[in-house]
Amino acid sequence: MKSYKNAILYIYPSIDEIVEQYEDIIVKKAENSYMDLSPCEKIANKIIDLIYEKNLLIELKVLLDKVLKNLTDSEMMYFEYKYFKRKPKSFFEGFDVSSRQYFRNQLKVFKKYSNLLDKYKMNEKWFEDYLKINFIKELCVRLEIREKEKEEINKQRIKAILRSKKENSFEEKEQKKAAL
Repeated sequence: MKSYKNAILYIYPSIDEIVEQYEDIIVKKAENSYMDLSPCEKIANKIIDLIYEKNLLIELKVLLDKVLKNLTDSEMMYFEYKYFKRKPKSFFEGFDVSSRQYFRNQLKVFKKYSNLLDKYKMNEKWFEDYLKINFIKELCVRLEIREKEKEEINKQRIKAILRSKKENSFEEKEQKKAAL
């Protein structure tokens, strides 16, 4: 699952709120268990699974905090803009997002982040536990689909460029023949 590095960044700003929601769900599930006609073991296992998922999210937050502390404020600005979206638009005044330099820097910062994940052993194998959490798995699937769509668009652009060059080359040859 290649998209896990992006998924982590999209999830990061919401982890605290998600953990609070898990806590509310766990308490309500426990409080309402006496009304549930399911076997006690099934209810207990569901609560245990929810606690496990909550703890995974807490662990993710702690580890990602460590990783992101290695980035400078200017590098974090790229993640704030693209992934976190916690800041108002006014915060980004003067932050040029339309230039080629922005995209180069975005890739450079993402590569540094990716290397930091590797340094902390936060790889695809490590991320497999997080894929058991439904909303994370769904996010990864959506990101993978979006990535495939981008690749397809890029392939079509390259084909169009090559076709155009081929046509231009043919036209140039025809013009040279006509000139002779």
